[in-house]
Amino acid sequence: MEPKVLYPHSQTHVLQQRLEAAGVRRGADARVDLEFEVMADVGGPTAFFCEMIKRSDAVRVRHFARRGDGRELPAKVEIRGFHVPLNLKFGSYRLEYARLKANSRLLFVCDQRTRILRLEESLED
Repeated sequence: MEPKVLYPHSQTHVLQQRLEAAGVRRGADARVDLEFEVMADVGGPTAFFCEMIKRSDAVRVRHFARRGDGRELPAKVEIRGFHVPLNLKFGSYRLEYARLKANSRLLFVCDQRTRILRLEESLED
């Protein structure tokens, strides 16, 4: 299942701050590395960005195809093409070279060029 993003629980404002610090603006089209957590929830896996506040390297821009227009980043976040194992209770992930389109939402797309790494996990009940 693809992880959903819940507002305000997923703390997307932390993701926005890290992206802005990396030079990403609304309208940007870029390739980025992104680290975040996923937790099991009643409705399926949920993405959380709160731990990014502790790490300035949680977002890294690899390449800009388009820089954007300088306006504020949108708050809505969507992650496509990333599927969480059904038995996962918690995990930290790094998406390497994911495509980011920052228009009406922050859309992260995992495609054939994206590498998905599981950093840590817990299968505790």
